[in-house]
Amino acid sequence: RVTASNSAGTSNGSDRTFTTLPNTALHVSAARGNDANPGTASLPVRNIQTALSRASSGDTVKVAAGNFNEGLQPQVQVVLLGGYAEDFSASARDFFLNKTVMRAVSADMLVDSHASTIEGFVFDGNNVAEDALDLRAATVAKHNVIYGIRQGQGRGVAISGQAMLINNTIHNCATAVQITTGAAAAVVKNNLITNNSIGIDNNAANGVHRYNDVYNNEVNYAGAFNFSGVGDISLAPRFLDPAANDFRLQNTSPALDAGDPADAVGEEPAPNGGRIDLGAYGGTKNATPRLLPPVLLTPANSADGQPLTPTLSWQPAAGATSYRLQISTGADFSTTVFDDSTLSATSWPAGPLANNTLYHWRVNAKNNFGPSEFSNVFQFTTASPTLSGVSPASGNRLQTLEVTFTGNNIADDLAINVGADIAINSKRLHSPESLTVNLTIAANAATGPREFSVGASNSRSFTVTNPAPTLASIAPARGDIEQTLDVIFTGSNFFQDATTVNAGNGITVNDITVTNTTSLTANLTITAAADTGRHDFVVINSGPGGGVSASQAFTVNPQTVALAALEPASGERLQTLDVIFSGTNFTEGLAVNVGPDISINSQQLNSPASLTANITIGANAATGQHNFSLGSSNSVAFIVNNPAPILAEISPASGDLGQTLEVVFTGSNFFQDATTVNTGPGIEVNEIVVTSTTSLTANITVTAAADTGIHNFSVSNAAPGGGTSATQTFRVRPQTVTLTSIDPTAGDRLQSLNVVFAGTNFNQNLPVNTGPGITVNLKSLDTGDTSLTANITISGQAATGPRNFSVGTSNSQTFTVRNPAPTLAGLSPAAGDAGQTLDVVFIGTNFFGDATAVNVGSNITVNSITVNSATSLTADLTISAGAARGAREFSVTNSGPGGGTSATQTFTVRPQSVILDSIAPSGGNRLETLEVVFTGANLSEDLAVNVGPNITVNQKQLTDATRLIANITIDSAAATGPRLFSLGTSNSQTFTVSNPAPMLTGIAPDSARIGQTVEVEFSGMNFFPGATTVNVGNGITVNALEARNTTSMVARLTLSTAAALGVREFSVSNASPGGGVSASRNFTVLRSNAAPEISYTPVLSSPNGQSIAISASIIDDNGVAGAHLHYRRAGDPGFITQPMTLAGGNNYRADILANAVTSRGVEYFITATDADNAQDRQPPIKYFSIQIQVSSEARHDEQGNPVAQPAGNIQAAYRLISVPLQLEVPEAHAVLADELGPYDDTKWRLYGLSLLAS
Repeated sequence: RVTASNSAGTSNGSDRTFTTLPNTALHVSAARGNDANPGTASLPVRNIQTALSRASSGDTVKVAAGNFNEGLQPQVQVVLLGGYAEDFSASARDFFLNKTVMRAVSADMLVDSHASTIEGFVFDGNNVAEDALDLRAATVAKHNVIYGIRQGQGRGVAISGQAMLINNTIHNCATAVQITTGAAAAVVKNNLITNNSIGIDNNAANGVHRYNDVYNNEVNYAGAFNFSGVGDISLAPRFLDPAANDFRLQNTSPALDAGDPADAVGEEPAPNGGRIDLGAYGGTKNATPRLLPPVLLTPANSADGQPLTPTLSWQPAAGATSYRLQISTGADFSTTVFDDSTLSATSWPAGPLANNTLYHWRVNAKNNFGPSEFSNVFQFTTASPTLSGVSPASGNRLQTLEVTFTGNNIADDLAINVGADIAINSKRLHSPESLTVNLTIAANAATGPREFSVGASNSRSFTVTNPAPTLASIAPARGDIEQTLDVIFTGSNFFQDATTVNAGNGITVNDITVTNTTSLTANLTITAAADTGRHDFVVINSGPGGGVSASQAFTVNPQTVALAALEPASGERLQTLDVIFSGTNFTEGLAVNVGPDISINSQQLNSPASLTANITIGANAATGQHNFSLGSSNSVAFIVNNPAPILAEISPASGDLGQTLEVVFTGSNFFQDATTVNTGPGIEVNEIVVTSTTSLTANITVTAAADTGIHNFSVSNAAPGGGTSATQTFRVRPQTVTLTSIDPTAGDRLQSLNVVFAGTNFNQNLPVNTGPGITVNLKSLDTGDTSLTANITISGQAATGPRNFSVGTSNSQTFTVRNPAPTLAGLSPAAGDAGQTLDVVFIGTNFFGDATAVNVGSNITVNSITVNSATSLTADLTISAGAARGAREFSVTNSGPGGGTSATQTFTVRPQSVILDSIAPSGGNRLETLEVVFTGANLSEDLAVNVGPNITVNQKQLTDATRLIANITIDSAAATGPRLFSLGTSNSQTFTVSNPAPMLTGIAPDSARIGQTVEVEFSGMNFFPGATTVNVGNGITVNALEARNTTSMVARLTLSTAAALGVREFSVSNASPGGGVSASRNFTVLRSNAAPEISYTPVLSSPNGQSIAISASIIDDNGVAGAHLHYRRAGDPGFITQPMTLAGGNNYRADILANAVTSRGVEYFITATDADNAQDRQPPIKYFSIQIQVSSEARHDEQGNPVAQPAGNIQAAYRLISVPLQLEVPEAHAVLADELGPYDDTKWRLYGLSLLAS
């Protein structure tokens, strides 16, 4: 209906009707679409832009999962939805599982000017895009993931209209969000903006951006409104796997429940925190469901006396797939005794643990979204060990045995207490009830009962006993009546404090010294009352334990033995003889004492006055006096002499003059310390080695002074005794070697060859004499002494012609040294000018200073020849003016003997010399192309222009025979400094290569922050490695400088804290020669953007109705701009914000007012902001809780009068409900409200437990 109105009134209406058409949904599938299709769900189109071009205003475009390589621009207002499955059902729509990925193929990925809605897409910049979303109207972009927008301005989202950017994730772009001045009504909230160069560039208005996580961008906030918005945080979002582009959130992400409180949680799966999450998946079914930490069950907190293998248990956490259990002896868990994150059950048998130790334990849960927060920490104390028995309960000294300790709570790390002189060798824990210890009881361990224990346990008795001794021998085993002597007892289990000796009647034990457990010495006196003959000696160990050993026989002799004489009283080494001992009181069995290296073969008692001993005097027996005795008698001297030696044979029995050889002497009675060799004059004995008493080897030298013929060799033994042997003959031969021939009889200089020498009397030691200039490399004796082969090398300096070869002092044979034929491989130079004198190097082989000549043809004079080596010679030549022009053949000739002429090499005679007088200009810059004028004489078009490396001759032009112009380009790699220019073979002129002055056109980036290390690209001209440096001013360190090319180089710079803030000038310099300094470009040093750091210890409880002081230490390198305390009564919808004041140092303080401190408890958190609007929050998520202590007294009004309790008298008004306060959400009233209704302290109220003194 339409009506018309004027001052007179309103006309009747004109009615018409119309019907609106329904909005259309167009469908897009990369898998099965075709742009010829109608765009229905069953026949979708292939490309999104096809659907956008067909769409009418208000239409919906639904896009199934897939990759789309196209740029998008809606023509009208549309709703563009991604994340669909191929059936396009709403229930199967899933932004994460059905990723709809836009891969950039152009600078703009999506431009919207029609207030469209874009939801559920992934925008991959693909190293192509400059803008992902260019929003020029009231566009709504939500639940999108944008990353990798780095080209050009590299904007993830550019907002120039009144767009709404809600719940998106923007990662790794140059600028995540740019808001222009005309977008004051735009909304940017609930987004995750991470790891970009610039986070939010807001030039529109304050309040446009809020409730975002802006984290780890090089600059978090830029533009005219470069500070954090309401509810913004700057904390690591903890993505699941950003490297794989999985931007879902872990369970512990601070971005959970951090969105705008006014926004609904949407499809976030339960349990959720009742507040929307940040990022692309906030408010969707792909949001992270809350994984609550487990509730610990057993053992109860602070439980004492726990076993060493306690079973720890906890309640299951809904949605958990595994658990992590940590056990520590420290409350901070900096070290752990158990840490396992793979547990699937809700209990674990811990241990074995240590005794009497306080342990702390906690558990977190884990699922596909990572771990939860840890549970509350419980603690328990393990029990002390108890000991019920040890088995066996006794052991002997010197015994090694295993003792089993039984009881309870026995740990592997417990000390085993066994007392002094018992060693613990090893221990083996079977269980907390049983431990086996391998121990050794020392010889000096005190006998008797002692106490065994483990750790601080009670003790059990263990008795150390003496073992029974054993007796293996006694020495001596005899003694005389009235003799006092030491007897050594050998056996086992001897102890100074326990072992005694029983020697029988008439023998007194004066003293016992236990040397060790296997030997003791008893000092005995055999009294006159002792019976002669056998006595049985034993050793006895006292109790506890102990016993008596078996016996050993000891013979008591009747009287003292006296020795008067020996017959004979001397003998020789190696002799076996009978010696008659004469004296008194000899008895059967008397020991015959003769000293070392003399053996007693047998002894026979002739009578009490005579005894015969058969002895053998060893070769090693010391010569001189030995003292012989019988038993304990006096001694009589016996002399050991050297026998005279016998010489039976020598081998070899001849040697040559000048020869050193070893001769073996065979005979008898040879001794190393007594026997010498007699060889006569002229033969020196170098060394004698006695191999045995029948053989010795003498190393001798037959000197030139020795007479040829027979020499008599003998051996002598020194006194006492001794003598000289008969002789054996040794023949000294003259040294006669004959040489009959050599083969071959000639060789060339520089040749190595084998020469065979034939003759007589050769030996390996004979020298081969070849004369100077010939080296004998090696020689070998071929067969017998008639043939010898020598490998020789004839040097280039060996004189040619015949020379004499010989072997040793033999006659000589003639050998001729020849010249080999030379070879010629090359000439340098291979040309010269008529009238020129020059050096020509001839390259080849077999050149010799005294034999090699050069052949150069007519009209060329050889002034001199210098042979540099066998392969190179230099000939100084003069080419006469009349020498024929053109090619000729050069060769070299070696003179005889031998010799010959080489093949030829070509040398060209040119008509005339080139003279270079000057060049202009005489210098130029790197990278310069210029013309150089060469002036001189005899110039020609074919002359080479010689300019050295890294300078290119582009072209040359001959003006006349005196002037040539060369166009050259000096490369950037050309070495700076003077170099020589020439034409052909002309003389040279100096040309200097210089560095040009550099030019600086730009630097990027042109700013950085204090403490940052950044790579800055310098752009311009004339940059050279090693020559170009950058000038950056004080406080900035150039760590590395890389010249990529002549127009670009990258400097790695570190901005120290000493760098002045603000704008400074950067420039570049080139070193001399030439060089210079560029114009400068501005670079800005910015302050550090690190967030403040809050250090705070939470208040856990406080009395009811009293204000609570909150104090925290806050530091920031840019200064703290503001600190605030936010608090509320537990369960209130909003927080009260209170500024914190600086109380001294870094400490800030504010009070929670008393009216907020009620029985409901208090919740609070602290924030701090620096000058760059970087913010810290404690705790990072949620808040601290304070339990309020409420007394049990009756209520009173303000005048102190009792106030009636609600719902009747005190006894009937209340029922007590116990609620655990270790909750994820610690408002206990939230738990009770389900049963009791909304909190109302006139109907029901909540009390905390307070342990009051009354």
